Amino acid sequence: DYSDQSGINTEDCNEGGLDVAYIENGDYICFKNVDFKDGANSLGFRVGANNSGSTLEVRLGSADGKLIGTLNVDATGGWQNWETQNCDIEKTTGKQDVYLVFKGGGGYLYNLNWWKINYIGSQPIRGDVNADGKLSSLDVIMMQKWLLNIPNAKLTDWKAGDLHENGKINAFDLALLRRLLLNQK
Repeated sequence: DYSDQSGINTEDCNEGGLDVAYIENGDYICFKNVDFKDGANSLGFRVGANNSGSTLEVRLGSADGKLIGTLNVDATGGWQNWETQNCDIEKTTGKQDVYLVFKGGGGYLYNLNWWKINYIGSQPIRGDVNADGKLSSLDVIMMQKWLLNIPNAKLTDWKAGDLHENGKINAFDLALLRRLLLNQK
């Protein structure tokens, strides 16, 4: 749900909803009044990329505004093979207009499904993929539906679901989540 864009388009995403696609050098998307609250020093980006070598610049105020961070996008094995890649940013607070500016060579660079702010001091509850503040069987059900590609199954907090901590969510993470839930009781 960007506020403004230049050059991009959207397409159906195999994780549900739409992703930003057909990204070329110099394209951007803008999000108005993003609340960094008391502070953030990194962002997470859900990307799908055939090749490495492109970047994603995080700028404030305009597409050529203050540069607060740059993500070097790694190849994920395809346009719809998603990985969450993190980018350190200059500590940012309060409400800001955020521009994600896409840079690289010729042709399409990569796809972007979503991005999130990693707030300073906030740690997700391990396994709480629906981000309701607690670990429950609902998290197991949501992850299982997502792994089975059931429509409208969305993991709200991707980082909390990557229990194996390898940048991907798969059946191994589901098994770890089940074990975590059983050990909790």
